[in-house]
Order: sequence, then C-alpha cells, then structure tokens
Amino acid sequence: MEGKQGEVQRLAKAPLNLNDALVSAFISLMLPGAAQICDGRRAAGFLFMLGVAMWYVLFMPVGWIVHIWNVVDAFTHRMRPR
Repeated sequence: MEGKQGEVQRLAKAPLNLNDALVSAFISLMLPGAAQICDGRRAAGFLFMLGVAMWYVLFMPVGWIVHIWNVVDAFTHRMRPR
C-alpha cells in the first residue's frame, strides 16, 4: 500500500509535459476523438468522432469548429496536472 501512495505523490509532483499535450493534439487533428480514447475517455472520444463526422456531412463549417474544439480539448486535458 505504501508503494501506491508514493507513486501517487510522485505523479502529483511531476512536471507537465508539453510534448504529451502536443502529441495528443496532433492525434486528434488526424483522427478526431482518438486522443480522448487513448487517454481513457472513451465516451468523449466516440462522441467527438461521431459529432465531427456528422457535422462534416451536414454542414462543413460547423464540422471544422467541432474538429478544432476536439483538438483543443485533447491539448488542454493533457496539460492538466494528474
């Protein structure tokens, strides 16, 4: 039990890694929702996938907005302390 608590404290003090956030943003740019799924947020990932695909088909400008929202979400979620 002591090992888990030490690991949690180590992760809490770990510096934020900008490279992880940039990689997540790039993955979401290439395939909307993929970074969220890789990060364990499956529901958000599948909703972004479906939402972006649906809006690209129905109305392209809104599809772009949702796609960029997806990229920003992936980036900002990775920048949060864990």
